[in-house]
Order: sequence, then C-alpha cells, then structure tokens
Amino acid sequence: MYVLPYGQMSLWGIQCYNNIIIYLYKVNLMKLHSGRLLMNLIQRKFIKNYYSVSSNIKPDKKFMSLFIGFMDGDGYFDIGEQKQYNKITKTLVKSTLRIRLATNVHIRDLSTLRLFREALGVGNISYLINKKQVKLTFYKRDLINVILPLIKTYNLKFLNKERIKQFSLLTYILDNNIKY
Repeated sequence: MYVLPYGQMSLWGIQCYNNIIIYLYKVNLMKLHSGRLLMNLIQRKFIKNYYSVSSNIKPDKKFMSLFIGFMDGDGYFDIGEQKQYNKITKTLVKSTLRIRLATNVHIRDLSTLRLFREALGVGNISYLINKKQVKLTFYKRDLINVILPLIKTYNLKFLNKERIKQFSLLTYILDNNIKY
C-alpha cells in the first residue's frame, strides 16, 4: 500500500506515511477504503475527529512514535551560536549555544502542529504568512524537560542519518554541560 503525500517525497517518507496509516487502522480511528489515501484524509479523520474531541491527550508510546517519525522526516535540530551583547556597551561578549527542535510545514498542516503542541504541553507555533508555512519550535528548556525524557522513557530512535547526527550532537552537548 502506498500513500500519495503532497509534493515530492523519498521512499523512506512514503514508508513513514504508510506506518501512520497502519497505526490509525489498528486503533480503529480510520477505515481503509482503498490502497491510496491522501494526507489530508488522514488529518481529517484522525486529528480532527479523534484528538479534537479528546482534551486530555497524553504522550504515550504510540503518540511519541508518531511525533518522532514526523520530526525525523520534516523536522530538524537547530544547534548554533546565540550571540550575546553587553547591555551597556553593546559589545559582543561570550556567545552561548542555541538548541531548538523545529519543523516548517504548509499551513494546511496546522492542525497537526497544534496536536503536537497540545499533547506535549510545550512548543511555540509561528506563522510565515508570505511563504504559507507554519513553524513549530521546541526550545532547549522544552527539550530538556519534556521531549528528551519521553524519548528516553520509550526508547525511541531517529532513522534519518542527518537527524541521528543532530541528535547525537545534542545529547553530547547536554551530557557534557557545554554552554559556550
């Protein structure tokens, strides 16, 4: 069974969408009418009907697997220099590290990002109107207090090579308490 996602996608991405459909079918949230389903059908049946009714969403293992799969395909870790300036003299002082987990998606996928933010209880959604995109950002505090403990609790892994490298760098920085 193959899913037709919006735009171009690698074979790995198609497999991720297939896994989402299989998950939805197993939890009886969606009936499979044919072998070809569009992503907006998934959002309409799953996110709007199931999660909008349930106000107390708990990030269990299935939800976190869905979240990690989404971030593995469409997200990225932003690790870089955060410049700091002296407030009085306006001179550059020692820079700190900026650590974020973010994703940019088309505005039609806003309900998915709201679902993630509501279930995890953290994150910031911003709108990029000129590009018709929405951005979900999890900052360092969100990662340390919520997301990383859930990843460790459920023993979840990233599959994308770039995400594995980024996650390894993130854990190295946090384990060694590197701040500058």
